[in-house]
Amino acid sequence: MNKDKIIENKKDDKKAIKGFFIIMIVSGLIGGVIGFLTSFAKDNLIQSVANVMMNLLRVAVPYGNLIITAVGGAFILYFYRKAKFQFKSWDGDDEVEINRIEMLLSYVIWISSVIMILSFFFFAAGLAVNIGDIFDTISRTNLILWFVGYFVAVTVTIITQQRVVNFEKIINPEKQGSVFELNFQKKWVNTCDEAERLNIYQSSFKAYKTVTMTCIILWLFCVLGMTMWDLGIMPVAMVTVIWLVQTTSYCMESIRISKYKNEE
Repeated sequence: MNKDKIIENKKDDKKAIKGFFIIMIVSGLIGGVIGFLTSFAKDNLIQSVANVMMNLLRVAVPYGNLIITAVGGAFILYFYRKAKFQFKSWDGDDEVEINRIEMLLSYVIWISSVIMILSFFFFAAGLAVNIGDIFDTISRTNLILWFVGYFVAVTVTIITQQRVVNFEKIINPEKQGSVFELNFQKKWVNTCDEAERLNIYQSSFKAYKTVTMTCIILWLFCVLGMTMWDLGIMPVAMVTVIWLVQTTSYCMESIRISKYKNEE
């Protein structure tokens, strides 16, 4: 083994470990202070927060999906129409211009995905606040608004993504796949060029790191909630499942790719 590299590694570790321990100590102190303070107002605090959240949800749930679809749909329409207009005036050679067009379509996909995720949240929130109470006329009206809003949000998301994919296939005729196919993502990536695949891989790794950090934060919050607020083990279990699936899928795919390279 290279002795110089071993010495360099030890120096790097020694330099980095100081900051690591400082972060651990500060995090522990902050957690201890939060736990100490919340222990005094344990019952009243949690009950007050829960009541406020439920009251807000009862007001927001019937209209949530309709509002986010209307607002998000306006942005989607703006970016999509702008992309189509620029594509019509594209000379067929300007790479900078076509990159701008595809950037606009990326915004469309992002907004539509956010609408889809929030629609799932408001769907679950409607069940949480018992929006479908058949003995209450107002609740029946809210139930209709809640269901229609969810249906509209999902429909707008699917149609938007289908339109964007078809638009991308017009820009890049070599691309294949339909959003309605079960293996769409695999077929789509297979028809991407090297630059596009590199973009996908870099974005995926960034997402992997972000989700890992999010899982750590959620785990800490759930553990605090389990010990201080009687949230139970289920929130911790759900975060753990997501964390395990993400980490395992990433590592197994890395191993699979390494094996494939070795066999070539």
